[in-house]
Amino acid sequence: MRRAAAVLLVFAATLVLAVALQVNGGAYEAEFSETMDESAHYVTGLLVHDWIQAGMPRPVSRFYYQFTRHYSNAVIGHWPPGFYVLQAAWMLLFGVARDSMVLLMAVVQAVFVTATIWWWKRILPLPYALGCGLLLLTAPLAQVSSRSLMGEAPMALLVLAAAAAWCHYLRNGRAAASGAFGVVASMALLTKGTGIVLAPLPPLTALFTGRARWLARGAFWLPAAIVVVLCGFWYARVPGALHEEVAWLGGLLFLPERVPESLAFLTDQLTPLVAMAAVGGLALWLRDARRGEPLDPAWSVAAVMLACSILFRAVVAVWEPRHMLMSLPWMLLFAAAAVRRVATGEGAARRVVGGLCLITLLTLAVWNVARTPRKTRLGLREAAGVILESPELAGVDVLVISDLRGEGAATAEFAMRERRPGRRVLPASSVLAQTSFLGDQYQAKFRDAGSLMQFIRKQGRLAVLLDTPPHPFPHAALAREAISLHAGAWRRMPEGAGAEGKVQIWLWEGQQGHQPRAPETANRNPGI
Repeated sequence: MRRAAAVLLVFAATLVLAVALQVNGGAYEAEFSETMDESAHYVTGLLVHDWIQAGMPRPVSRFYYQFTRHYSNAVIGHWPPGFYVLQAAWMLLFGVARDSMVLLMAVVQAVFVTATIWWWKRILPLPYALGCGLLLLTAPLAQVSSRSLMGEAPMALLVLAAAAAWCHYLRNGRAAASGAFGVVASMALLTKGTGIVLAPLPPLTALFTGRARWLARGAFWLPAAIVVVLCGFWYARVPGALHEEVAWLGGLLFLPERVPESLAFLTDQLTPLVAMAAVGGLALWLRDARRGEPLDPAWSVAAVMLACSILFRAVVAVWEPRHMLMSLPWMLLFAAAAVRRVATGEGAARRVVGGLCLITLLTLAVWNVARTPRKTRLGLREAAGVILESPELAGVDVLVISDLRGEGAATAEFAMRERRPGRRVLPASSVLAQTSFLGDQYQAKFRDAGSLMQFIRKQGRLAVLLDTPPHPFPHAALAREAISLHAGAWRRMPEGAGAEGKVQIWLWEGQQGHQPRAPETANRNPGI
């Protein structure tokens, strides 16, 4: 009971700090706008939620088609279902609102940090484990992951849990611990493909810890069998599961420049001081291992996980820096080990060193918070609210003209706040053009404003959200021209507080027989 109470206390304190960092970063004010993936994750989780709430009707494809006809950025298949099952379960309990989902990420982050603290407490004194937790929580990458509906924090938690299970197996050799590793590794792979980072862990740690003979044990290979059973069907049969849509970016190839790039990124995240301490701790572990000193298997697990997270990014082209959140606990462990070696001594000297370490720790944490930028507000939340709250726009389809991030954020706003399936939210990148999954390989569908207007006339009444992203698609200029040439048939709506100058709302009322303006006068139309 005392141990459980201590864990709950650490979790509660971590959760309060995580929420405070979210508020400081603007997570509860902005749209799902961190990346274009964030809104796609939300809409896909909403799809799973609605399917479960509807009684899981079959065939699934019919429900999927009906949903994506209105909200097109659901992308299950490209990403595995694990994160969406988690989202759906949370939505069923706490609702689908943005604040609810941001709170979910705070809870995941708090569990991740608490688990890190509690595992490191078995290896290091509690003050060092708590220090690791504070730096992990305040690292810029961790702050961004906590305030974004993205899979990095759940993945980091699952990778940590799988590594802990394997470390337990190395300590006791029991099949139950090996099986637990296989189950958690499968959960990681069914949450995100980056779970493959766990694959080299068993053989490498067996070699590094002098347990090579365990390779002949059936229990050693039990995780592989579990992964094949639990994950094989998804990756072998589900369309998009092998990331076919982004295969043109490159599959397995060695990118040597990624190694120093990743090391520089991790150094920036944890500050050069902590990075130097981590190098020192790693060197101390290697020295002790070469001397044959008895070491906890956790050190070999940490070294392998840190090396694999860096090397996998060097051989998988789509492995982004944000995926390296899973690397931070291992670096912090080695950094704390080095500080512990330095902070030895007796009496007053030990207290002075301890005080300096505490001051440095708090300074680094505050610095991390100060240098992390706030989440971007796009103005699409307010603009969508105008359309949703206007009686005359009830049920009117919406054409969103923005970049991929803006299109997804706007789609999420409508899906979140109206009864589903509601109006169709049409992303201009697929309606007015053809693009790849990531917005590349652009091809316009309309050659001029006249042909674009022919398409718009066929839609009937249509609302257009005309955004001003930093790098707009070419069809944005074509849409502005079409509105100018046919200004009498368009009505500009109020954008809503907070969206002025960022997003314009235009309503096409389907007027027939309207004669366009002459080009020389159309360009004088104010506000276009």
